[in-house]
Amino acid sequence: MNDTKYRESVLKKARVTEEELVAVAMKVAEVEQKTNGEIAVAITPESHDYSFWELLFAVLSGAVVFSGMLMFANYINPWIESFFWGEVSSWVIPFFYGAITFFAIALLFFAANMPWLDRIVIPLKNRRYAVHLRAVRHFADSGVYATKEHSGILIFVSLLEREVQIIADSGICSKIEQSQWNKIATDLAQGFNAQEKGSSGKALLTAVTKCGDLLATYFPPEKENPNELRDTVVILRAGE
Repeated sequence: MNDTKYRESVLKKARVTEEELVAVAMKVAEVEQKTNGEIAVAITPESHDYSFWELLFAVLSGAVVFSGMLMFANYINPWIESFFWGEVSSWVIPFFYGAITFFAIALLFFAANMPWLDRIVIPLKNRRYAVHLRAVRHFADSGVYATKEHSGILIFVSLLEREVQIIADSGICSKIEQSQWNKIATDLAQGFNAQEKGSSGKALLTAVTKCGDLLATYFPPEKENPNELRDTVVILRAGE
């Protein structure tokens, strides 16, 4: 999938339009005029590929299917034999059981890639840990950690996990408690979870505004206030 189509698919999942992203970028630029802090915003469809958990789910489900066939072997075996003339070769029945189990595993592994099923299959703590690692990685890759006053924050939205994390650099952590960022992150997550049209875009604007107000209080603008980070919302590739 090319970059344009990928971006369109992510925005569709997030229920955010390009126009709303432009408005968010403008809001970031606006609030950064009132503070020496910097704000970065990123959205990813998922923070990990979770292939281990999906495969584990498929294999265990395949084992259940195989066990179920064994329980009804007295009905299945005669049914298989009814398709043949005379004596059935010894490999036919084991092959049937193995083929059905294989196709069950393949089908369930494919099905496990659906977001709603992923949220059931993957333990909550693993999803939250994956989001945190992906957010920290982007925090480093995007240079949020490298602002002059260590006054950058990252608003990170991961769609599959329905998680929002706000990571603040060391200069901010010394003055603003993480609980205040967590409250903004919770409100933003609720905005993405709402079903009203435009709720995700509005929630992003509100989150940026609240973050800007906090930064303006503790990090007022200096005489020289260069823009050290991109104002645009970054759309990240899925997984690691």
